[in-house]
Amino acid sequence: MEKTPVNIFIDCGSSHNFIHPDLVNKLGLRVQGVPPLVVEVADGNKITTNTLCAGFTWKMQNQTFKADAMVPPVGGCELVLGVQWLSML
Repeated sequence: MEKTPVNIFIDCGSSHNFIHPDLVNKLGLRVQGVPPLVVEVADGNKITTNTLCAGFTWKMQNQTFKADAMVPPVGGCELVLGVQWLSML
């Protein structure tokens, strides 16, 4: 398996996990449609996403993690880990 470095932002103020659409495409990840989710981003604007990358797996600090991540229609960090991921620890 090829290693791909990923910039990860751990955000305790974010309710969900998010993965950048370009990373989804680069890694050839499968996505699925889900009911729309309205998200308020850092600048106060609201965006809607209805795409989920289920069971995304990554390795960080020699630990393997697996979580669902919403795919927002705009970019930012490659992977944002929110309370959804933090609650699994």
